[in-house]
Amino acid sequence: RRWDERVAREVRHQEMIEASFDRADAYARLGDFEHALEWLDRAAAASGDLPPAYRAQRASWARAAALRPRPAGGDWKNGAARSGERAPSL
Repeated sequence: RRWDERVAREVRHQEMIEASFDRADAYARLGDFEHALEWLDRAAAASGDLPPAYRAQRASWARAAALRPRPAGGDWKNGAARSGERAPSL
């Protein structure tokens, strides 16, 4: 019984790592390299390191994130700033 619990824990751990890689890939496909890098970091923390292919991918995504233009002015976390709308006057 203890062996089954240990194997089940390991399976869940592996699934979490794989899901982190899947999320990283999905964000990268959307062009959201910042979130892709965050998910790669989570996968690396959970697994101890990144596989060589993902290390190369991480470097590529980091370059793309550095080149990605940021919105000018406003608070990026503010929905109005993100949408390009003016903030309401008070």
